[in-house]
This record gives sequence, C-alpha cells and structure tokens, in this order.
Amino acid sequence: FMKFGDTIRIEMKGLDGRSLFGAIDQEIVSAAGRAKVAPVSLVDPSSEVSDD
Repeated sequence: FMKFGDTIRIEMKGLDGRSLFGAIDQEIVSAAGRAKVAPVSLVDPSSEVSDD
C-alpha cells in the first residue's frame, strides 16, 4: 500500500492535544536511497560558509 515517494508522518500528542516531541516526516525511498537536500526554509543562513 506504500510506494516510493510517499511520505509517512508520525506524531504523538498528549491529552491536551499538544505534540509531545514534534512530528517525524519520513519519505519512502528505495534501498539504494538518494541524497536529499534540506528545504531552504530549514537552512539556518548563519550556518552557511562563504567563499569570501
């Protein structure tokens, strides 16, 4: 029922409805896998190295 490219989301919520540890999003890939680049919104600009 799952196929490559599908995303599975796992999240545990407390009785108050709040997330206990945050959500985990995992993409289904082949055993060979593939490199994945973090989305731009998740990259901290202060951690990037400049060639200057």
